[in-house]
Amino acid sequence: MSEQDRLAQAVELVKAGKHAEAQEIVAEVIRADRNNARAWILMAKIVDDPEKALQCWQQVARLKPDDPRVQEEIARLKGEPATQTQSQERPFNAKSFVSAPKRWDNNPLPDGATSKCNRKTFCC
Repeated sequence: MSEQDRLAQAVELVKAGKHAEAQEIVAEVIRADRNNARAWILMAKIVDDPEKALQCWQQVARLKPDDPRVQEEIARLKGEPATQTQSQERPFNAKSFVSAPKRWDNNPLPDGATSKCNRKTFCC
């Protein structure tokens, strides 16, 4: 099963209220490809802990530094006010990230950079 299919399966599990099962699938995708922005986004949306969600969004920001939606989510989780640009953005839709063309999944880390994630509970 492809990563995209596995993420689509996780979305269906979330819709069915099975967040723990969805998290397991997304965690497997992240372990296989730490640069899969869609998987990090989905994980950020389904974890219950705001701190873990913030850490996931920070991983997405590493992969997509110019995306204003990512910065909006980080600001929201930090309790910062949204900028005018951010408030005009459309709401996040997890399904669109699962079915969107692969544009961000294969971005390598910059030279010398390492992932700061050390949460073995769901992503490492």
